[in-house]
Amino acid sequence: MAAREEGPSVVSDRDDYLDKHLADVLERLDVDVVIDVGANYGQYRALLREIGFTGRIVSFEPVARPFQHCAALAAEDPGWHVHRLAIGRRAQRRRIKVGSSDDFSSFRRLSRYGRRTFDELSLGHTQRVDVRTLDAVWDELIGGDARRVFLKTDTQGWDIQVYRGARRHLPQVIGTQCEVAVQRLYRRMPGYRRTLAFLERRGFALSGLYPVWRDGDLRVGELDCVLVRPDAMRPRG
Repeated sequence: MAAREEGPSVVSDRDDYLDKHLADVLERLDVDVVIDVGANYGQYRALLREIGFTGRIVSFEPVARPFQHCAALAAEDPGWHVHRLAIGRRAQRRRIKVGSSDDFSSFRRLSRYGRRTFDELSLGHTQRVDVRTLDAVWDELIGGDARRVFLKTDTQGWDIQVYRGARRHLPQVIGTQCEVAVQRLYRRMPGYRRTLAFLERRGFALSGLYPVWRDGDLRVGELDCVLVRPDAMRPRG
């Protein structure tokens, strides 16, 4: 996604540090299933395989074009299951605003800061999508026997809704990764303090924070956060 010249730039060293830490977390937690909410074009699945995760991946992507891309790739990976669904706190059918760059599609409207910072970004097109809760689809799509689950969410301001819809099964989620806002790109988007406090109240402890991008004033825009349940961690070695 291109931003204006003085706009955000990707932090070049994020991937190395985050990827190594994520590999360690998945191993120490002995994760058997990763839930990938907001799969986009399958970048997270590619990362998981690259860092050595061989278990099952269940991805959810509501927008048509990236879902079709993932579905085609999944034919080559029998351990990857992709579903065209949005995940939230209740079942409904609603319109998602599809970005001119697909990774910015969101149920929320752009904020003034978002429009100013990414001046080429448009959310003018919408698609009607089905929204389900993780609790409702868990047994059928994730598996009733899934006990050591890692949940990744990247939903452009919708992440707390995902966790709220997994109330019954959240104890089986022993680690999570979410993208949180320091600068709000969307209206009514929860900030990083609220999101971290929400997850800490549910038993997760912060394990890693990694900048995703900074704006022209060198302010961090978003952070990738990794959290774990400390009592689920296997001893090293």
